[in-house]
Amino acid sequence: MKAVQHPDGVRRITMKMEVAVDVDSLTHYALDMVKAEPDPVAIITGANKREIFALARANIQAYGRDTALQNVPLSINPAELALAREHVRSVFPEID
Repeated sequence: MKAVQHPDGVRRITMKMEVAVDVDSLTHYALDMVKAEPDPVAIITGANKREIFALARANIQAYGRDTALQNVPLSINPAELALAREHVRSVFPEID
């Protein structure tokens, strides 16, 4: 393992972890990254597979696994959440 010195002067190693996601969690993670934007659902429905995946990955890296799953249902109404979920399902047909 390789340690890297961070800006705060502390040397740390980087852990890479695998996180299994389904359509619902992938939608939540991606939406949580753009929820402060004026129309977060439009951003997700206009995004391609790579963009959605990058948003979700960045969210997990920044906030962990549980934050988005708790925050998104409180900030996005169920009808819009269903619309975003259907788009994610259409661009990720390989997951359930």
